[in-house]
Amino acid sequence: MTKIRSLIENKKWEEVHLFVERHQKEFKIPAELIADLLMEKGEMIWAMKMMAKMPPKKKDEQYLLLQRIGKYKEVIDLAADRKDVEALE
Repeated sequence: MTKIRSLIENKKWEEVHLFVERHQKEFKIPAELIADLLMEKGEMIWAMKMMAKMPPKKKDEQYLLLQRIGKYKEVIDLAADRKDVEALE
């Protein structure tokens, strides 16, 4: 996690993305945590790329993260794509 924080602090967004891709399985890096750190830095596009890496079983966390950054249309689109009627209610 230290490496990821360092990359984020140095605004190396592409390197964060690549690091997570390479080491996701071996370190079990939570994509939602990295997305949250990226949102704190105002990097919404990169945060959304990280959210896309979240497993579908964490859909509620994805919805909450998107709502937090004001991406309500994306929440609705994602729920509709998943046919998640519960989230759409």
